Amino acid sequence: MEKIIESWKPWGRLEAWRERGPIDGLGYKVELFSDNGPVNAIPIAEGTLSVKKGGKFCIDSAILGSKWLPGE
Repeated sequence: MEKIIESWKPWGRLEAWRERGPIDGLGYKVELFSDNGPVNAIPIAEGTLSVKKGGKFCIDSAILGSKWLPGE
């Protein structure tokens, strides 16, 4: 059996935190990494979701362009 060596590289980071105050929310930030890794991270989404109402977000690759998506 032949051993296969794979090279795994992270391509993004999601940060999330609890925000307390007048609006009880969940703060989030999504960044994409370049080939240099997290040193040159590119923020693509940031916001707050209501803890009571919930919510969702979507990363639209048509806006980003395929050069930022891995495997494209």
